Amino acid sequence: MWSFLNHGFTDVWIQKVRNGQVPPIGNPLLCGTPEIASPTCEITDKALFRDNGYVGLKALKYIDHQDGVDASGVQLSDHHPIEVDWSYATTANRAMSDQWGGPHGTNYNDVASLPANPTVSTVNIQTGNRVDHVELALSNGDVFSHGGSGGSLHSMQLGSGEYLSSVNLCSGQYHGDTRIFSIDFATSAGRHLAGGTGTSSCTTYNAPAGWQIVGFHGRSGDEVDKLGVIYAPLSSATPDIPQPLRIVNASSGMCMDVSQAAMANGTIVDQWSCNGGANQQWSYDDSTGLIRSVQDPHYCLDHGSTYADGAQLMIWTCSGNYNQRFKFNASNGTISMRGYPAEVIDGSTAAGANLQTLTASGTAVQSWKMIP
Repeated sequence: MWSFLNHGFTDVWIQKVRNGQVPPIGNPLLCGTPEIASPTCEITDKALFRDNGYVGLKALKYIDHQDGVDASGVQLSDHHPIEVDWSYATTANRAMSDQWGGPHGTNYNDVASLPANPTVSTVNIQTGNRVDHVELALSNGDVFSHGGSGGSLHSMQLGSGEYLSSVNLCSGQYHGDTRIFSIDFATSAGRHLAGGTGTSSCTTYNAPAGWQIVGFHGRSGDEVDKLGVIYAPLSSATPDIPQPLRIVNASSGMCMDVSQAAMANGTIVDQWSCNGGANQQWSYDDSTGLIRSVQDPHYCLDHGSTYADGAQLMIWTCSGNYNQRFKFNASNGTISMRGYPAEVIDGSTAAGANLQTLTASGTAVQSWKMIP
C-alpha cells in the first residue's frame, strides 16, 4: 500500500473509511476472520487514484458490498464487491490537445509542473531526419524539455507579446516505430520554427482564441515518439520570477550544493561551505514542489524514486514526477519527500557530506533555511 501512496496515489478506503488515517507500517492487518470481514477490514482489493494536474478526481463514497452470502448467511468470500462513486473536473485555466505519433518511449506531461501564469520566452527544437528533441523555456526561467540529444539545434526567441499559436506535426515509421518526423511551430506574429522531414501523415494543433501553447504531453526516448500540447489563457499578469535561494542546513550552516557543479542526471547533492556559486542556488515552487537548480533549470532536486530511509538526493532532468515534489515547512525547516525530511547523512558537519531523506527526527540536521 505504501508503495502506491508514496507515488502520489490515494487509497479510497483510507480516505473514506479511515478518514485519512494510514495504518502504521508493521502493524497487524486490520482484519478479522475473512468469512466475517467488515468494511473496516483492510483487504487486498484496492481502489486507488491520483490526479494528473489537469483532470481532478474525487471519490464520493466507498461501499463494501456484503450481500454475497450462502443460504445460512455466511459470506462466500472476503473479496467483496467494492463500489466507488466518482466525480471529476478539469482545470479551468488549462486545456490539452490530442497526441500525435506512436505508443513507444516514456510518458511525459508538463501540466502539473506549469506555474500559475506561464508565458513562453524561447522555443528550441533538435531535428535531423526526425524530431529528436523539443523544449520550451518560460519567462520565469522554468524549462520543459523532452526527447534525446541528437539532431541540430534550432531556436526562436519570442518577442514582447508574442506567443505560440499553433504547431504542425508529421509522423512516420522508423525501424517499425511511429515517431514524429517533422515539427513546425507558428507564433502570433506569423513567425515559424520548423525542422525534420515531412510525411503524408500530419496534423495541426491550434490554440483556442485567447489561449497559447505553453507545454507538452506525449511520449519520448532518444527521439520524440508522440506529442501533444498544453494550452493556457493569454494573461496580462506578470509571471512570478522565482528568487534564487540558498538552502542552508541548521546544524552545519552549510549550503545544499550540486557536487562539483556537474549538471548531469544522477549528480549527487551534498553540503558545502556557502560560496555564492550558482550550483548552490535553487528556486522553489510551492505549488508544484519542484526545487530547480539556478545554474541549469533543466535539473531538479530528485531522490531517485526510493521511498525508504537513506534515499540519496541528486539532480535529474525536471519531470514533475512525484520523486521530485518536495514540501518545505517554514515553521520547522523541513524539506520533505512524502513525509521523509532531507538531512545530512550521519548528521555530519563536514563539507562534501551527502544528503538523504530519512524518517522525521525533529533534529537540526533535518532543518533548513531558504535564504534569498
